[in-house]
Amino acid sequence: MYIYPTGDDYGYYIVGNHYKTYSKFDAIETGIRLNIHPRWVFNDDIFSKFNWKIEPTESLDELYRQRAQQLRDNYDYLILSYSGGWDSSNILQTFTKNNIHLDEVFTFYNPLDKSGVFWTEASQYMLPKLDIIKRLYPTIKVTLSDSGEFCQTGEINNYIERLGGSDIFYNTNTLITPNKIYRDFVSEFHPHWKKIIESGKKVAIIYGLEKPNIRYYRGKWTYWFQDNAHSDSSVDYQINGGVGEYREYFYWSPNMPTIPIKQGHLCINALKDNINELKIHPKFGRIISKHDTNRIVYPDVSSEPMFELKPTNFALGQKDWLFLSEKNKFTEVWKKSFDHMDTVDSSWKNNASVSEKGLKGMIIDYRLN
Repeated sequence: MYIYPTGDDYGYYIVGNHYKTYSKFDAIETGIRLNIHPRWVFNDDIFSKFNWKIEPTESLDELYRQRAQQLRDNYDYLILSYSGGWDSSNILQTFTKNNIHLDEVFTFYNPLDKSGVFWTEASQYMLPKLDIIKRLYPTIKVTLSDSGEFCQTGEINNYIERLGGSDIFYNTNTLITPNKIYRDFVSEFHPHWKKIIESGKKVAIIYGLEKPNIRYYRGKWTYWFQDNAHSDSSVDYQINGGVGEYREYFYWSPNMPTIPIKQGHLCINALKDNINELKIHPKFGRIISKHDTNRIVYPDVSSEPMFELKPTNFALGQKDWLFLSEKNKFTEVWKKSFDHMDTVDSSWKNNASVSEKGLKGMIIDYRLN
């Protein structure tokens, strides 16, 4: 039986034995107050049932195909959240080369924000690829959404209030930027999605979460899940569920645990003879780089690397609020966030800078050997 995702499936925090919250900020403050370190839970009840030390016999291509077919079999309408990067490009390729119908490719960008990496990614990589998709796959609907209007008008104010106004960081586990707020509520801005959902059909938005995290330390290879999974599902979404759509993580799904296990073993097999060349992390030992994992787990994808690195949680946008009009409240919220972020215990900050680097991640380990 297929397990349709609920708020819990995107991850949550536990403090002690009883206190559960979707908000990392809430978990940190509660943990400090009770003198208990919080832990992150991410489908442990499913992933822990598998023996991660045994490599699945199926090829990685076959597992990708099975996941795409699984989604096709269980949803009436499939939408791929597409950035043009490695993860989403591999998903698109999986559907098309296996002749599994994908209903729609969706992406958004803000033409007003030309100062940051988001615009560079969109203009140089994503937008040209959309033109290619339209030409090669005419049966796939391509939707390019402009978030600039949302940011320029007062519409963003309604969503800032829904996320708690000046306490927005309690209701999101993501980047505090206008583009991210738009993405948190993206389904509400697309009437044709809402119409399909209201007709009783099941709609899924597929996200490319996430490539494998793998480290080596004293003879042990370990795969870890990290709570940056929250970056595509806000606390508000986990509680209220959008407008009725399902957000599906393609790679980190409890419905297909063999994908991360297979990816992990392929990475080990490819790099076990070059361990000394892996980057050293002061706490984790040697870590396989994202460049290497892309090459290994997406061997057939020809893609330029994306510029933007994802902070773990809560980083504040440095420039992307500057283009906003005076009609919105985001600039005020953004500035107040700095004051509140300063109250975070330093042990939770990356390089003592929550504004640029975000909060330290919380992880769940699985041994691969």
